[in-house]
Amino acid sequence: MNSTDTITLQTLPSQPPRVARLTDAIRRTTRPAAPATGFPIGILPGEGIGPEVVKVATDVLACVAKHTDCRFDLSEGGPIGYAAAKSDGDYLSPEVIAFCQDLFTRSGTVLCGPGGGRFVYDLRQQFDLFCKFTPVQSLSALADAGVIKAQTRQDVDIIVVRENVGGLYFGE
Repeated sequence: MNSTDTITLQTLPSQPPRVARLTDAIRRTTRPAAPATGFPIGILPGEGIGPEVVKVATDVLACVAKHTDCRFDLSEGGPIGYAAAKSDGDYLSPEVIAFCQDLFTRSGTVLCGPGGGRFVYDLRQQFDLFCKFTPVQSLSALADAGVIKAQTRQDVDIIVVRENVGGLYFGE
């Protein structure tokens, strides 16, 4: 740079502009191009409240697909947890292992509800999965529960990322 060059500094706004709708936020993001058939996502509904929660998640994917150019290739796998143990003797059946392996080979992901027994541990160990994402949000129905004051938890919206590569986590 010489003495005749000018530098223009651009200041950043004190707060980013708010996005009114989720679909607006999605449209503003840069994404890799979707495969022609859509992003492969395997569904393992699980047990208990799992099928209900997974249904809501797939409804969100449908809404994203409707309002963006993202496409998803959804497929459902077999039973997991106690249901799998009852029929196959293992919490993570060979059928589900093959299902997940196929998805991972195609750079896909697995959306699964809860599975009883050692399902989640066996899944993580089988595929060397290294972390768990746990969303945390405050619920007004539980405002008076727990030791943390309600006003302190108000508007909490975070994701906890926990490493679980082995050792004590797997009981060693």
